[in-house]
Amino acid sequence: MGTILNHEMNAEKKSFFIKSSLLKGLLPGRLITIYLLLPLLTLVSYTSSTAQVSFSCTYKEYCDWDNVKEEWSSNCIGAAESSLFVWNKDETLFKHTTETITSTYFVQSSEYDKANDVYTYSVVSDVGNKYYFVFDINNLEIRAMPLNDDVDMVLIRWRVKAMF
Repeated sequence: MGTILNHEMNAEKKSFFIKSSLLKGLLPGRLITIYLLLPLLTLVSYTSSTAQVSFSCTYKEYCDWDNVKEEWSSNCIGAAESSLFVWNKDETLFKHTTETITSTYFVQSSEYDKANDVYTYSVVSDVGNKYYFVFDINNLEIRAMPLNDDVDMVLIRWRVKAMF
């Protein structure tokens, strides 16, 4: 996800170049309008440089691991559920908010798989549970697997509606 944030920063630099090029051909009366808009443009630029990446989800499902076939079961149980994943700027933690609870997950390690365009994270929740998360940008889904020894292997999958 570092590339997502870096892309936004590159867009900000491009935006500045375009704005400065436009100023050269404006009439003096229009320059006053532009100068009045500059504080607003500054606010927008600041907001995008400190922006967080967020994922809005609309569906959640649970899939069990089939020990005989050694694959995830195709009989997953799911339902519509609104939730939001919000990363901090440094990508050291993210918060997951549902209608009933907000949990914070602290990144222990991360990796980017360029071939599949997925970001993987080993995390610890605010209550001490360990998870392995996959943020799959191309398939618009987030997957998680609890890493606790006392829990059967289960895959939790969210469908991403929007990224912003």
